[in-house]
Amino acid sequence: MKNTNKITFFLFYCNDVVLSVQLDFVIHNFSISLRTNLTIFFEKELLNTNTIIHQLFSGEANNWIMQLFRYTIVGGVAFCVDYGLLYILTEYIHFHYLVSATISFLAGLAVNYILTTWWIFRHHKLSNRTLEFIIYGIIGLVGLLLNNMLMYFFTDIIHLHYMLSKLITAILVMGWNFFGRKIILFKNNTSNDV
Repeated sequence: MKNTNKITFFLFYCNDVVLSVQLDFVIHNFSISLRTNLTIFFEKELLNTNTIIHQLFSGEANNWIMQLFRYTIVGGVAFCVDYGLLYILTEYIHFHYLVSATISFLAGLAVNYILTTWWIFRHHKLSNRTLEFIIYGIIGLVGLLLNNMLMYFFTDIIHLHYMLSKLITAILVMGWNFFGRKIILFKNNTSNDV
C-alpha cells in the first residue's frame, strides 16, 4: 500500500509540473502575441499623430468614442459658461444658488446646442430644426431637473459647498445629456457606432 501512495503522489506532482510548464508556455505565447499586436497597433494607428489629432478635432465625428471626446470638450466649454455664471450670479448679484443654477444651466444649454450641432452631431433624425431644438430643450429640461435635485442633495443634505456640488452634478448630468441626445436626436452615421 505504501508504494501505491508514493506513486500516486509522484503522478500528482508530475501533473502539477506538466500543468505548470503548459501554463508557462501559454502565458509566454500570449505575452509575445500581445506585445506583437500592440506594436502593430501603435505603429499603424498611433504613430501618425497628425492624422489622429486631425480626426479628433475636424471633419466628421464618425464613432461614439470620437463623439464623446468632442462632447466632453463642448461640455467643458458649456460648463465654463454654466459654472462661471453660477458663481457671478450667486456671489455678486446675490441670487439664491438654485436660481443662479437654473439661469446658468440654461446659458450652458444654449452654448452646448450650438456647438454640438455644429461640431459633433451633424446627422439629424429630424429635418425641422425648431422641433429638434424643442426636443433638445426637453432633454435639457430633464437635465436641469437632475441638476437642481442633485445640487440640492449635495449642498443642503450632504452639506458640500455649492461649487463642489456643481462639479459632481455636472459630470452626472453630462452623461444623461450626451446619451439622451445621441440616442433620441441624432443618427448613427457609421457602422462603428456601438
